[in-house]
Amino acid sequence: MREILLITNCLGDKSGYGRYSLDLVNQLIKNNFSIVVICHKKNYKYKNIKQLEILPSSLSFKKNYFLTLLYVLKNIKQLKKIGNFSFIHCLVEPYAFFTFLLSRVLKIRYFLTIHGSYGIKCFYNKIYKFLQLLSYRKAVKIICVSNYTKSRILKYIKLNNIEVIPNGVNEDFLNSNSPVNIDKKNIIIGVGALKRRKGFDIALRSVALVKEKIPDIEYYVVGSQKDKQYFKYLKDIINNNNLQKNVIFFENISDDDLVKMYLKSKIFILTPISDKYNFEGFGLVYLEANALGLPVVGSYKNGGEDAIKDGFSGFLTIPNDENDVAEKILKLLNDDNYDRMSKRSIEWAKKHSWKNIIKKYINVYCERN
Repeated sequence: MREILLITNCLGDKSGYGRYSLDLVNQLIKNNFSIVVICHKKNYKYKNIKQLEILPSSLSFKKNYFLTLLYVLKNIKQLKKIGNFSFIHCLVEPYAFFTFLLSRVLKIRYFLTIHGSYGIKCFYNKIYKFLQLLSYRKAVKIICVSNYTKSRILKYIKLNNIEVIPNGVNEDFLNSNSPVNIDKKNIIIGVGALKRRKGFDIALRSVALVKEKIPDIEYYVVGSQKDKQYFKYLKDIINNNNLQKNVIFFENISDDDLVKMYLKSKIFILTPISDKYNFEGFGLVYLEANALGLPVVGSYKNGGEDAIKDGFSGFLTIPNDENDVAEKILKLLNDDNYDRMSKRSIEWAKKHSWKNIIKKYINVYCERN
């Protein structure tokens, strides 16, 4: 049995990193890998997974580069006692330099996953940029979750060790037996932390346009409201466009309740925008919505280009263009062939099942360079 060290901040479904890490760990275990997880916060819910809570937060490493060496030296004896690892895989970009140093001390290969913004945010600081780029070059493989993420990385550094592997859909979504041929109401849903790069303001303005033709349109907005300034901005858009009865915000809801909301809804919408240091790396939520029978509306110039098959599982729109978004929403809501696209959405999601995606990881791990 092959033993692997995985480096992440946590395991669980409360963050994108946590969900990705947990799904990958579970799939590797199913494929007879022995896993040890080095993390910032141990999740005691998963007692079958060996977790070592020995790291500071990933942002601490980003702010203090000397912590990296300190934590390698501090924990090396403990790690050497655990087992003989085949390789290390870093799942969270700010831990890349720590993983690189650890791989040198343990004399084993290491891999790195780059998701989105944190893969390039290092480039605004000279010291951090130097350390991260060194880590990127020394990785056996850099796994990018989308072709868009790959393209953003390659704008800063020439690399020949990049492999694109999209995120996988959890079996819980694919096995939900979601009804397709039902008379759904005109409800759309968006899921994600309420922050500017997610584009909820664009979605709200598009809903205002849709309301002119479909007055009973409802928009469920599900996500963290920690960014109070942006949340206030969204509220102002609602008030200025008389959407108080059309838009409902939800926060901290259970997974079961979220699935129920998906099944009540007809369309999923998330229209991110990209800038110099911020972008959506993939957009797993599109595929999760597809798995439950919802066609989706996303935008170009982010990882959604890989997650959405335009015209098949949903539509891609011009970034920051509420008119284009409104047009695509109306096209779906008024489509006599909605059921057909709903079925296609499920078909598209199944192609991204973790059962299929994990094979790509194993091929990369076993590749000899």
